Amino acid sequence: MNTTRALRLVALPALSLALFALPTDAADIDRERLLRERSEGTVAKAPVSTRADSLERRAVSPSLAGPRTGVRQRPFVKAPNSTTPDRLAGQIDMADLGRKMTARVRRFQAKNLTQSEGPRTVSFTLRSMIKAAEAGEPLPVSLLGNYADRVLRGDDLLLDILVHPGAEGPAASAVAALEGEVVKQWGSRLIAWVPYALLPAIETQTSFMAVRLRTGRPMRVRLDGTQNQGAQNKIGTVTSEGVAMLGAEEWHEFDPASIGVERDEPVRVAILETGFDGYADMLGEDLPPQVTTQDFAPAWDIEGCLDGVPNDPCSAAGTALAEVVTDMDPSARLTLIAIDPADRASFQATLDYLVPAGGTPLVDVVVQGPVAMPGRFGDGFGAHHVSDLVKRAIDAGVMWIAETGDLDYLRYEFYQDPTYLPDPTLVSDGHWTGEYADAVDHYFHGTFDADGYMDAWFPTQDTSGPSWLNPFCLGPGDELHLELVWTSWVDQNLDGTPEAIDDYAIDVIEVRDETQFVQLATSSGLPGNYQGGDPGDMPWDSLLFENLGDATVCANLAIHADYADWEDTFHLYWAGYNGDHPGTMSAGFQPPFTSPGGTRMIPADQAGVLAVGSVKLDGTAEPFTATGMVGESTPAFCAPANVATAAFYSENFLSSFSAGHAAGAVSLLMSKLGFITPAEALDVLRARSVSVAGDTDGVVCGQGRLCMLTNGCP
Repeated sequence: MNTTRALRLVALPALSLALFALPTDAADIDRERLLRERSEGTVAKAPVSTRADSLERRAVSPSLAGPRTGVRQRPFVKAPNSTTPDRLAGQIDMADLGRKMTARVRRFQAKNLTQSEGPRTVSFTLRSMIKAAEAGEPLPVSLLGNYADRVLRGDDLLLDILVHPGAEGPAASAVAALEGEVVKQWGSRLIAWVPYALLPAIETQTSFMAVRLRTGRPMRVRLDGTQNQGAQNKIGTVTSEGVAMLGAEEWHEFDPASIGVERDEPVRVAILETGFDGYADMLGEDLPPQVTTQDFAPAWDIEGCLDGVPNDPCSAAGTALAEVVTDMDPSARLTLIAIDPADRASFQATLDYLVPAGGTPLVDVVVQGPVAMPGRFGDGFGAHHVSDLVKRAIDAGVMWIAETGDLDYLRYEFYQDPTYLPDPTLVSDGHWTGEYADAVDHYFHGTFDADGYMDAWFPTQDTSGPSWLNPFCLGPGDELHLELVWTSWVDQNLDGTPEAIDDYAIDVIEVRDETQFVQLATSSGLPGNYQGGDPGDMPWDSLLFENLGDATVCANLAIHADYADWEDTFHLYWAGYNGDHPGTMSAGFQPPFTSPGGTRMIPADQAGVLAVGSVKLDGTAEPFTATGMVGESTPAFCAPANVATAAFYSENFLSSFSAGHAAGAVSLLMSKLGFITPAEALDVLRARSVSVAGDTDGVVCGQGRLCMLTNGCP
């Protein structure tokens, strides 16, 4: 059981440069030497406390907002400029000295932060259940909603556990120690039943990276009046509303023989998804009479049914996506491929099949259903666990199409809760992106030429002021979940497991009297937040900052280069949650800065991928659609996602249906105009796109809404 304790006031004395005995030889900052020392364990990182009798996973004091004696205070009082001997300035780089100085001060301050090993993320719902178990309360079944039948067996809960790379064996042993039952284990994933009473012990498991209830991939509910018509929709009677909306109906009626441009063979479209449940029943009806199928998912079959787990629901996501493509181009020749989007070997087998080495690709178009989150799978700027494989297909002339992403699904992946629920617990979140630059010493007030902290959150800020700080406030019960991802995805072994070297951290800093900085929390030293070039080191830090007091607390975010080349670009994702009143934020909550655009998911962030956003049936942008960045070609355009399919009984939909419409549109143009390539078909579609209201900079829908007609679409 987690316990908490208030820490007494801890104050650092005024510090001089001599205290740190910093080296003056430029050779002492050699990158290779430092990397070697890190690998040998001779360069310290922020210490971690793992005292079993006082385990505290949170990064801040329980009485953060209470009296001053309950705040972890580690102020730094600026050392007078006179303590910097003139001889030092002529012998060493003063920017490098400032960065080293700050790094050592931060390590010293971090010694008193109560941190422990354990999962970097536990879902909000599961954390609420852990608190109830700690308090000895009965199992709160009401928190499970409609998922109770799926995840509850007596007093046991079915958990979906992400395991740290290389810790598969210890993870299985940890489940056994929790008196649990492993249902299925493959790669870095583990599904297990765990007793409710022992849930609190999850927070001490060092082999677990993330833990959530096995609710399955959430789907969107259609809220346009069709969700109650499921029983009336039969196979062969459902057509996507996108067909008429995009002008495909007129192309269906066009006879290419009338102008002598008949195509020799159908356009070949591959659909990559987790499963195609029920596809066989739809052949010749909502799907073509014949399709090719391949199962390259290591843990489930072509229908998405988890091998050896009969009670686990199968996946019809691929079947519905294939319906959308077929509705758009009934003549397309489909290849349905079951993949595990988290498994590089699954993608490798898929690419080896679709694009044989030295051979001709077997398909013209690929539409990828599953998208992935930055951090665990990539840097969010084009480098990810299968980016080289996708590039291989693109270089071979295959058009690779994917949705830009679903912001609710992104939250689900980062924070582990199905936020599609009618009453989500997560109600406030945001995103920022920017570049690292450090040419000003803010921390030591100009003593040095730099200090290791990013100078500004926005390029227009005046760096002579507090531009390095991103202010926010938390009211009672508020929590701020922070995810920092940066451009240091290195996968030398091409196995999908990165070995990031650049190491950054998120600090939470309180400023006092403009001369003292109090480090309230830091991501340095927390589970999974160390990057030293070892397999499994991801360019991704997480931090949970909570206000467990009874008054509002205001502080600042700052990004520090613990060890880096100072040239990276960042994504910072944050989410607000109130542990006392789920689904609300306190009146005192003030979010940190955000920036427009840049939330597109993997692989939409990769150059050459045709990324498609989502619009409603009235042509306006969906609020959940992820966005590109100003100046890039992502997304290309938007297409509808909230459409009917027989596989989902017209009740549900996925944002990937937008990509299905785009793939179908490209295929249809190629089918009707036999002389054009996928790229030429795309040029036609871009030229005919219809503008989307409010998207002035194109980050939401690129060229506009997909349209196949010269004179515009409905």
